Amino acid sequence: MPRRGGGKPHKKQRLIVVTNRLPVSLNTDKKDKDKKSKPKLKISDGGLVSALKNLSHVYHMVWIGWVGSTVDDMAEREWVKSELVKQNCHPVFLPESIAEGYYNGFCNNVLWPLFHYIPVPIEGIRLASKQWGAYCEANALFGKTVMEVWKEGDVVWVHDYHLMLLPSILRSAQPKMTIGFFSHVPFPSSEIYRILPVRKEILEGVLSSTLVGFHTHDYVRHFVSTCVRALGTSAVEKGVRHRDRVTKIAAFPIGITPEKFLKCLETESVKARLQELKSLYRGQKMILGVDRLDYIKGLPLKLKAMERFFADNSEWVGKVVLLQIAVPSRGAVDEYKKLKRQTHEMVGRINGQFGSFETGVPVHYLDKAVPFDQLCALYRFADALLVTSVRDGMNLVAYEYIVCQREKHGVLILSEFAGAAQSLGAGCVQVNPWNVNECAQAIKYALEMKDEEKERFHTYAFDHVMTHDTQTWAKEFLSSLMRNDEEEASEKVTPRHKHLSIPVQLSITQVVKEFKAASQRLVIYGVHGTLSHTTRQEGILTGGYGYLQIAESVQKNVMTLAADPQTILVLISNSSRAMMAKAFGKTKAWLGAENGFFLSKPSEFYVENQGEEQQGITIVGSRRWEYTQENLDLSWKRNVMEVFEYFRERTPQSFIRNLETSVEWHYHDVPDKVFAKMQANELVGHLRSGPLLNTNTEINDTDSIVRIRHLGVSKGAGAVDIIEEIQMALEDSNTPI
Repeated sequence: MPRRGGGKPHKKQRLIVVTNRLPVSLNTDKKDKDKKSKPKLKISDGGLVSALKNLSHVYHMVWIGWVGSTVDDMAEREWVKSELVKQNCHPVFLPESIAEGYYNGFCNNVLWPLFHYIPVPIEGIRLASKQWGAYCEANALFGKTVMEVWKEGDVVWVHDYHLMLLPSILRSAQPKMTIGFFSHVPFPSSEIYRILPVRKEILEGVLSSTLVGFHTHDYVRHFVSTCVRALGTSAVEKGVRHRDRVTKIAAFPIGITPEKFLKCLETESVKARLQELKSLYRGQKMILGVDRLDYIKGLPLKLKAMERFFADNSEWVGKVVLLQIAVPSRGAVDEYKKLKRQTHEMVGRINGQFGSFETGVPVHYLDKAVPFDQLCALYRFADALLVTSVRDGMNLVAYEYIVCQREKHGVLILSEFAGAAQSLGAGCVQVNPWNVNECAQAIKYALEMKDEEKERFHTYAFDHVMTHDTQTWAKEFLSSLMRNDEEEASEKVTPRHKHLSIPVQLSITQVVKEFKAASQRLVIYGVHGTLSHTTRQEGILTGGYGYLQIAESVQKNVMTLAADPQTILVLISNSSRAMMAKAFGKTKAWLGAENGFFLSKPSEFYVENQGEEQQGITIVGSRRWEYTQENLDLSWKRNVMEVFEYFRERTPQSFIRNLETSVEWHYHDVPDKVFAKMQANELVGHLRSGPLLNTNTEINDTDSIVRIRHLGVSKGAGAVDIIEEIQMALEDSNTPI
């Protein structure tokens, strides 16, 4: 996050927030055919606006988005634009033909169902090819508007599945732009996502971001896995490496603004409505449902669960009602019309079967939204909230209910397929909405739950909602976005190694000149790729495999350099002790095997017959070896070897290199390079989610080698350890450094 300095007033950084829709509504009078009256603009105060409101002291907010309706008249466009700019909003004007194919077409008919695990039908796939063109054009128009507004130093935050191509458009225009992308919907498993014909284009668009955020770790895992399988990218610690850049991928669970609800509960209108509800539902308990009328919300499953509950628990008939608010959405779409008819039929059947003149009907169903104060009153009054989403990015209705239940401690019955279940799991009754019996039992359990358990559930959930609000979500995302990669890396380096930096490359002439002028020289060589290359001896798959091929002239020069009394020569390799001893055992060089974890000093620095075993010194080949680190936990190797062996058997001409501190799977000899990379990506993904989970290891997939080693065992760290050993050894022998 930008920092405030002393002295001069802090200049706020600009944050460009790009959303499908601007936080305003544009209403035109359809009856005014002559367009004599101006459109009406109304600023929204919900969603992202409230989330970012408390950051206005740090950022200057600029909003970019579609106005939501077609504005063809150029004079009207200019008026709308001028009015919106006053509110720090910059409109994107989409022609009707593009808007229809982009929003109602590709976004809502393809991406929305697919991201919620609903496969797109064949007819939808056929139409998707046409709608894809509109999606591309719309994203390009958004990109054009952003570039008209953007200035160097601005931060761009792109939101949701409508604009998944926008990051790549912006990155192409400004390679150094800071771009954040946040998805407010689930991201499906790779098996579902790969149905999408334009899967690569969408992923590459998003991966042009600096940071990609999702609501839950499940969505992060699915996205990374999909990138690996669909693009052949590499999964790294921070996210995904694709082409020449690493995109950070992380989970940032969104919240609500609790104060808004708590403040509303204290109003007279809510208090009056509560008294009405108490009178209306006297002697009855209420289960509340608040959903958009959408197939992802699982309304038919909710009604089936209530029907089963009443059938199995006749004693509760007449004593409990379900008040379901179903806010209409996309009413002109056939699928939603069908869903509406289905829910109405189910409500009628349940009320007909379990209703009576004496007790009324058990399901009260509203096909409309309710005013905010009345909604808060219902949240406060209801004994339980029932959420049966079949897929839901987060479901903030659960959060809203929890906040309003501070005194009553109502029970939240929450679908395990809602993103909120990962955050509120310990404070709710989780259900599988597809299991009707389980849902019915959960309803009974919630209604009969003891007060002590209700309070325990609610305390956990309430504390989480209060401390994970929208402002916290926005701050955490933007802080992660603004954090410099170099600063992040330096935080993970041990203090002993913090002084290391990448030196400027010198010219050969300058190196030779300084070498001749120096009275004492320290020369460090990495062996592989510098002095030699490795070949494999067929069939040998253990630590002693292969040979270091060193040209005779190179061998001679190494011997000469090591024998120079003014030169200290260090040779570091990821090779085994045996291989290093065989190749350089006769030189006076300091040797570092397995990236410097094992050290062999020249013979004059060892004292004969001084209990070498007690000092941790062993003889391998013609050299004495000692450890540079102690107490290394290598228990992970056994499980890793099993996985490596599995992939070796299924990948022709791949092989394993099993060293003492690391394990490598080599696939550079595999003829089919695409298949080899797919296998490597699959291998890395399996290791990250299984054998290496919660281990102190790191995975490196470069040069067609998947290498697993203990965290901190590297040539850089090994070089530091060896230099310290050299300094101590020379001090003991009174040799000037």
